[in-house]
Amino acid sequence: MEATRAAQLCLLLGEMLFSFGATTRRIQDSVARLARHLECKVELLVNYDALMITVHDRSSFRTRIACSRGSAALNLHGLARVSEWGSGVVGPAAGSAGIGSSPVRHPG
Repeated sequence: MEATRAAQLCLLLGEMLFSFGATTRRIQDSVARLARHLECKVELLVNYDALMITVHDRSSFRTRIACSRGSAALNLHGLARVSEWGSGVVGPAAGSAGIGSSPVRHPG
């Protein structure tokens, strides 16, 4: 998939997860998993009020930035729905906490 379209899709997923209160790690894992499915590489910066995504396909790259609209909130129903959608599109990943509903375990 071309970088422009892949960047739009990755940013959309990141924005949805961000607005539903997903952790930074979950956003990073989920967007990276989607990019792999689209046969692209992704670089992602997530902070408290913005997402910056750069997607590389084989011949080009595209960077997109999205600022939060108000504050992020926890929306478990929305987060679960995005997880279900992501699992159906990308399929389960062995040992990954990506979009799937497996619990996220962080070192430390």
